[in-house]
Amino acid sequence: MRPIKLTMQAFGAYAKKEVIDFEKLGTEQIFVISGKTGAGKSTIFDAISFAIFGKANTFDRESFSMRSHFATDKEITEVTLAFRLKDKIYQINRIPQQEIAKQRGNGTTTSPQKAELYELIGDEMKLLASSVRDVNAKMEELIQLNVDQFRQILMIPQGEFRELLVSDSKEKEVILQRLAHTAYYEKVENLLWEKQKQAEILVVEARKKVAELAELSLPDGEVSGKTTSEISVLQNEAIQKEQAILTELENKLSIIRKQTSEAVEKVTLAKEQLLDWQNLDKYTEEVATLEAEKDFYQTMEVRMEAAKRASNLQSQDALCIRLKEQLETAEQTEKQVALEAEQVKAQFSHAKKQKEALAEKEAELEINKRTLFQLEEMEPKILELETVLIQKRRAELDWKKTTTLLEKIIDKEQKIATELQSVEARLAEINKAELMYLEVINKRTTLEARIEKEQELVNKRIKMEEWDAAKQTEEQTLAQLLIEKAEMERTIKQEETKLEKEQAATIAAHLHEGDACPVCGSQSHPVLAKFGETADLETLEIAKAKLQEKQLVLTTTEKAISQLEWQLNEWADMKEQSLAEIQQTLAENIQLATNLREQITQLQSEVAQKETVQATLESLKNRQNETLTEKNKMALEVEKLHQQVQLTEGKRTYLEQSIPDELRDKAVFDNKMKELSSKIETHIKQAEQIDALFRQAEKETTRLESTLHSAQKTTVDAKEALQVQREIFKEAMKQNDFLSYDAYKQALLSVEELKNLEEKLAEYERKRHLAVSRQADLKEKLQNKQKPNMEQLEFIMKEKQLELSQSEENTMKQREFVAKRKELVENYQNSIQAVEQAEENYADIGLLADAARGKNARRLTFERYILAMFLDTIIHRANHRLSKMTSGRFELQRKMEKAKGNVQSGLELEVFDEYTGLTRHVKTLSGGESFKTSLALALSLAEVVQEMAGGISLETMFIDEGFGTLDPESLEAAVECLLETQENGRLVGIISHVPELKERISARLEVTATNHGSTTKFITASS
Repeated sequence: MRPIKLTMQAFGAYAKKEVIDFEKLGTEQIFVISGKTGAGKSTIFDAISFAIFGKANTFDRESFSMRSHFATDKEITEVTLAFRLKDKIYQINRIPQQEIAKQRGNGTTTSPQKAELYELIGDEMKLLASSVRDVNAKMEELIQLNVDQFRQILMIPQGEFRELLVSDSKEKEVILQRLAHTAYYEKVENLLWEKQKQAEILVVEARKKVAELAELSLPDGEVSGKTTSEISVLQNEAIQKEQAILTELENKLSIIRKQTSEAVEKVTLAKEQLLDWQNLDKYTEEVATLEAEKDFYQTMEVRMEAAKRASNLQSQDALCIRLKEQLETAEQTEKQVALEAEQVKAQFSHAKKQKEALAEKEAELEINKRTLFQLEEMEPKILELETVLIQKRRAELDWKKTTTLLEKIIDKEQKIATELQSVEARLAEINKAELMYLEVINKRTTLEARIEKEQELVNKRIKMEEWDAAKQTEEQTLAQLLIEKAEMERTIKQEETKLEKEQAATIAAHLHEGDACPVCGSQSHPVLAKFGETADLETLEIAKAKLQEKQLVLTTTEKAISQLEWQLNEWADMKEQSLAEIQQTLAENIQLATNLREQITQLQSEVAQKETVQATLESLKNRQNETLTEKNKMALEVEKLHQQVQLTEGKRTYLEQSIPDELRDKAVFDNKMKELSSKIETHIKQAEQIDALFRQAEKETTRLESTLHSAQKTTVDAKEALQVQREIFKEAMKQNDFLSYDAYKQALLSVEELKNLEEKLAEYERKRHLAVSRQADLKEKLQNKQKPNMEQLEFIMKEKQLELSQSEENTMKQREFVAKRKELVENYQNSIQAVEQAEENYADIGLLADAARGKNARRLTFERYILAMFLDTIIHRANHRLSKMTSGRFELQRKMEKAKGNVQSGLELEVFDEYTGLTRHVKTLSGGESFKTSLALALSLAEVVQEMAGGISLETMFIDEGFGTLDPESLEAAVECLLETQENGRLVGIISHVPELKERISARLEVTATNHGSTTKFITASS
């Protein structure tokens, strides 16, 4: 993760919007963040941490509001961070929960926490998450670290730089698991364990299946106590017996099938003969029935001949009917035309009377036309009068409104003048408070610097007292150890003396005069040693072992005392003032700082209103000028509108003199015009309509007289034609033997009915011929033959079919039994092979699973082994840097001893000290030593993880303080190590007050504190 741009607003020490563009660093990979105490340097780290995780970078700031005290109620606290991660660019926006001013009314309201995460693709912003919970989950997925691990690895806050160094095995394991992706190795352990359980289940199931198949493939009791080879022999013998039974059943089935086939064939032949006898009876009966219907069909044939004769007269009959219909139509038309002629004559008479009456009203029409002409000439004056009246009313209304507005503007001008005096007095009070605020700020800054130094002094004095107490305890322990050592040495010397005397007495017991002594070589033995008190060899050995242990403890204690004395001598110049005096002074200064902070808060609230009051004052002055301009403008408008009212009044008087009183109202005038126009138009329309009706009635009378004459002639012609055709039809009936028209109609049939009659007669003849023919054929076929006995033949057939079914069933059962027995035997053999394969697989996978889960000589799991190797790689890189920074004195080592009980171990660190030649825990390192070791470890951790190209990107590191604990030589070495990181492209940001860092590192971010909030500025070699 590499930051690109950080934007803060109303956050911590930054009141306004503050943008930190890290791309301004250019090619610089390391920079110093510098500024006065309290300016807001650590706030930058808090903002980055808050943007990523929604939490500040230090635990002690979690419960405090991150909102700037310099910000106004209307300014929203928010942080935006753009960063690059694995060639992708993201932007995260966060707004913490805060109190903001209400949009309406007074007071504040609580704004909830908000968060948004985008991926920047070109000029587009792709939304990835839009709620706090979703953003937190997505960021941890991207960064793959939680906030605690982030503090220990990438952004190390003030006073917490050594946490990764001194954390126990369990804490380191969580961090290294994420960095080394050992979740995969844990999955391998679990997978192997699951595979082992599955393989074990498969072995048990395979063995169970073998036993079940053995029981199924042999009769009860034959399997017990038998080996697999014996069971196989028994299975083959059983199959051979069952196969012999099957062969015998198949031979018997073949014989029964032949007998059954013969019985079925006899029944089939008998059924065919019986069917012929039945058909003979059927056709004999059918011939008798058809003979009985012969008379009916002869009558039907006579009816058909009459219908054919009647069909010859159908066309002449249709002609007579059509002529009769034409005669009736002509008569109806004649009646209709005569009726219409009478109606038209009546209309003509009425139109003639209307025309005569309308001619009498021509004089009235001329009077109305002259009156309408006079009104049309008067209409423009009426319209002008109406317009003048409207203009007069509008001018009067505008004059009154403008006069009222002028009065309001004068009142407004007086109120603004009063308010302006009040705001000027308020601004004078705020200017006075601002001077006091600056004085208090300076006092607080000086006091906070003094408190910081006194707090550091208290911490050192408390540490010195702890070291002094520890030194006294170690000295007491040393004194006791020396006493115990002297007592053990006496005991050993006593037991050794006894042993020497006992050995001398043993030698003397076997020494004779003249023999050389094995000790001194003398051949003369004047005084021989004698046995005295017996030495206890076991007590001697135990005492020597204890003495050796005491000597080791003694050496360790002496080194511990030496270390404590060295540390106390380092801070010996701090003993001039007692701890109680320092603490009392610190408490008084803290109380004074608290009082100053309260005073600052009050003054800050007062000063924060200055811009608002100034803006209000400026606004009031602008409003006063605007009001004056508006008043002058409005007075001119009032005078202009008054003149306009007088002008319209003169026009109105002039126009009313030339218009009669009753017509001055435009509505009355319009109604009069409409009334006259309507009368004239109605008269003209009536004249046109009556004239048209008169001409139409006259024309229609002439047309209908001609039509009536034509209709009468058509009626006469139709009567004559009908009479001629009727005579022709009567003569045709006589020729076809029809005595009357009714006889003709009764004989007449439709084409469909005649066709059905012919088809019925033909079908009768066909059936009769077929029945007679079939009857003769069957009589000839069955001559001299008897009917078969079907009951006896079918009984014999059914017995044979039942016997065949039983035989087939028995054979099938036996065949299936043999096949199933063979299948069981085959499955049994396959299951034996499956058991062998499952057992072999279980042995292999079990060995792997046990090794991976820690069932080995070192009791080390696969994942823990990988973590240890990963940490060893980091330690190896860290020692290279640590050696430079400590001139080869310290070397980091992984603690190899196994912890007591089930406590996880193997990831804790210790340090080998070349000065003492001993290994000790990293917690015993001093502040400066601890910082150098932590710095080496952090840089190496980031380097190793980056080289692994895993899912975690450690392209950035931020360090808050710590360099002040280093001496000049160590500081130089630490800076050299940091500068080396530039080769890997890693960005390193350092907060420090150490001047040497500013001199060595060209790029820095200057943080400047003002009474309106802090600002930042990048300063590089190029700038």
